[in-house]
Amino acid sequence: RSSIGEMLEVPDGLLKSISAEEFSLIDALQGYVNSSSEAKLNFEDYPVLDAFIRNSIRYLEITRKTQRKGVNILLYGPPGSGKTELARLLAKESGLPLYEVSSCKERHAVTGAARFRHYWLAQLIMEQSKNVLLFDEIEDVFDVRFDHRGREESLSNRKSWVNQILETNPIPTIWITNQIDQLDPAYIRRFDLICEVPYPTFKQRQRMLEKDYSDILSPAMVKKLA
Repeated sequence: RSSIGEMLEVPDGLLKSISAEEFSLIDALQGYVNSSSEAKLNFEDYPVLDAFIRNSIRYLEITRKTQRKGVNILLYGPPGSGKTELARLLAKESGLPLYEVSSCKERHAVTGAARFRHYWLAQLIMEQSKNVLLFDEIEDVFDVRFDHRGREESLSNRKSWVNQILETNPIPTIWITNQIDQLDPAYIRRFDLICEVPYPTFKQRQRMLEKDYSDILSPAMVKKLA
């Protein structure tokens, strides 16, 4: 590249936030990392994962107190099984604000390499805060070859850098994927907790619909939708 300007990417919100009277982390990362929505599900919606949920919450609480680095939780399972909602529930019950790495910017999809850079930028900026990061749809993220500058490089160097990130990230991260077999075993070994999230059972789906839509759906329609 011909100039230093082409080598640097400045977040849109950064210039605004550093000139404001009060510095805002989320404004600085606007478009790269966004505040997550409130969890809509609770313990009752994940009965088969009760032990995992309680262990994860306890682990995140200890992490917050000890400021341990390299804390990573992996959730995997088919689309629509409630992985994202589970991540939000874990953060909520742990008393930690949750921020999500954005998969699109100004309505355009962001590449896996760019999302990984944005994730690491958030780690550096939020290092002293007590938050949790959510990194969803990581299939393309772990399937690209790039170095810390976002450049293509050898597979061995890329693995070394990703491994280092998973071992030293200061902000706990919940990673989500549909297929765990797409991840290199070297990466999988570096996750502290791993959980397969299955589809909710028929009774679970029925109860969830009744809880949210009983005022507009008949019992027969609830059963049909479930």
